[in-house]
Amino acid sequence: MSDLIVGIEKGEYFYSAGREFLKIEGSEQPVAINFALSGQQEILWLLNFIYVLMLRQEKAFLIIEEPEAHIYSLLQKRIMEFIVLFANLNDSEVFITTHSPYVLTVANNLYYAGVLREEGMKREVNKAVNKNYVMKKGNYQRISC
Repeated sequence: MSDLIVGIEKGEYFYSAGREFLKIEGSEQPVAINFALSGQQEILWLLNFIYVLMLRQEKAFLIIEEPEAHIYSLLQKRIMEFIVLFANLNDSEVFITTHSPYVLTVANNLYYAGVLREEGMKREVNKAVNKNYVMKKGNYQRISC
């Protein structure tokens, strides 16, 4: 999970001497969080919070407001996949507010992948979508956008 977060953030988060930093991939010097990209700042708390819930194996109901803020479309997809992974692993529920057609499309695609898997198209779906990100047909209410 931590590797997944590092991949999403494009850097590793750490705390040192009372300050927060990101060690950005390909950079030698860490960047203080307040100087990181606004999108990185926006999603860092969310990723860390969800990661802690996963480590504790803690079931939760999360309300996430506009996870797409200040991030590009591919990253919006990866954030949604991470949120679905959390809901699947922790048997949790997530309510998301969004203005992003990308977030909605990812949610719809992952739900439809779950429908197709249950209709016997498991092999085909697994070729297109990581099985950990697929929403089970009956669990669409867990991820509401």
